[in-house]
This record gives sequence, structure tokens and C-alpha cells, in this order.
Amino acid sequence: MRSLLCLALAASTAFAADTHKLTRVYEKLTTERPIAVVIPEDGSGREFLALQRGKILILPKDEQSAEAKTFLDLTPRGMEAKDGLFEEGLNGLAFHPKFKDNGLFYLCYTLQKPKRLVVTEMKADGDKADEKSERTLLEVPLINWNHHGGNILFGPDGFLYIGVGDNSKRNGELKMSQLNATLYGKILRIDVNSREYSNAYGIPADNPYASGVNALPQIYATGIRNPWGMSFDAKGRLWCADVGQDIWEEINWITNGGNYGWQFREGPVPFALNTDPPPADAKFIEP
Repeated sequence: MRSLLCLALAASTAFAADTHKLTRVYEKLTTERPIAVVIPEDGSGREFLALQRGKILILPKDEQSAEAKTFLDLTPRGMEAKDGLFEEGLNGLAFHPKFKDNGLFYLCYTLQKPKRLVVTEMKADGDKADEKSERTLLEVPLINWNHHGGNILFGPDGFLYIGVGDNSKRNGELKMSQLNATLYGKILRIDVNSREYSNAYGIPADNPYASGVNALPQIYATGIRNPWGMSFDAKGRLWCADVGQDIWEEINWITNGGNYGWQFREGPVPFALNTDPPPADAKFIEP
């Protein structure tokens, strides 16, 4: 599965000319709050545009077209609270590596009453999603509308990676990212082809806490604040864009068992608003 990312690039100094230019396409389509364009590896060349308010569109081949097929519409589900429109809603879309054969794809979105982040599986029927086929894999309770992450993707190992934020409003006040008894502030990795864990999915044997002793077995990496973007490169490295608070934004290479420092560190420096010392044996990976 390939993802297309929209990047805003600018010259960093007055002496360097702009080397990249953004050109708007599909000007006649209404695409409110786009979060990702995802292309399944099924040979069809279809481009699926996920919108945060809950729709997934199949982009037309003609960039001048004013119409797009609706693959899925989750807007009636009431995924966001009135104060949660900025981050809540549909946050992730990923297609199974064998989508061409099994038609399976995966969603990550928020729901209310109770507020929670859910990861589900659905099956496609041609150019339409079959909502009746939906199967819930994972639910993470939320207490705030922000910092829940929600980006998902499959790795070259065939496992599903899930970015979950720390769910703190500011300052990492809930202190969840370093607590391995919760899924907050973590990168998770699960096996969607198995049912051995809670009859929903499997735990990869080489997850750092696969035994589930003193840590939840879904955890792949810790010390994350709000992982809004993730992508694998041609070398199989997992890149994660982790949203910072006021000063630093991070781009990290995520490794098995890595700890990326939040809420003790932000960017390459200690987080000034956290006065608690880190554990003496803590080993943090710099951005």
C-alpha cells in the first residue's frame, strides 16, 4: 500500500530560492479536511481520499471532474464532539497487503458516549465499502478530544501499525507516554490475520513486550506525544511525524522498543515544563 503525502515546503533562508511548488488539483471537488490519499496495491490505480468528517472518496481520473465516487460515508455516526472538530473524526485508513484477494481495509476513528478511539476492519465490494462487514479490533478510551493520533498503516512485515497520542490537553499532564500499562503515547503493532488476542487480532512475537508482563503487548514504541503522520520508506524504516507543543516538532525513525522521550523531552532538549526527573536507567532516542 502506498500513501501520498501533501507537504508544504519553503526556503529556509533568504539566500535560497524555492525549489518546490504546490499545485492544487481537483479544484471542483469539495474536499473538506483531507487527511490522506491512499492507494491500495491491487493494480487498479484507484486513489482513496479520506476526509476527517467521515467520508472516503475515490478520486476521478479526470482532475477537472466535479464528481467523485463515495466509497464510504461515516458522517451519520457522530464521530466528533462539538469541541473536538479540530482533531476528532476519521483519522486513519489502511488497506490490507492482500486487499486484491481479500478486499479488507482498516479504519481508525473516534466515537462519543463514551469517547473512544476505535480501529476496525471492513470489506470492500467493488467501489463500495460493506458497512455490515465491520469488525472492531481495538478500542482505546479517551478523556480529551485532542492528542489521540489515529494514523494507521501496514509495514513491510505485514503487521498493522497504529499511532496513539498521549490524550493530554497540554504539557503531558497525564504522564501516559512513559507508562507502559496504557496504550497512550505509543506506537502499537498488531497482527490482523490472527485472533489469538481477545479473539480480535494477534500480537507479533517480536513486539518488545509481547509477553504482556509489566507492559501491554501491543506496544511497539513509547514516549510519543501525538503521532499525526507515519510512513515507511523504501528501506523499510518507519518515519513518524510527532506533533510538538510550542517550540519543537519531531520527525523520528521508529524502532522496535524505542523510547522517544516525551514527556521528559521535547525535540532535542528536556521539556522545560516537566520538573520530574526521568528514571535513572531511561534511554531516549533523539529526533
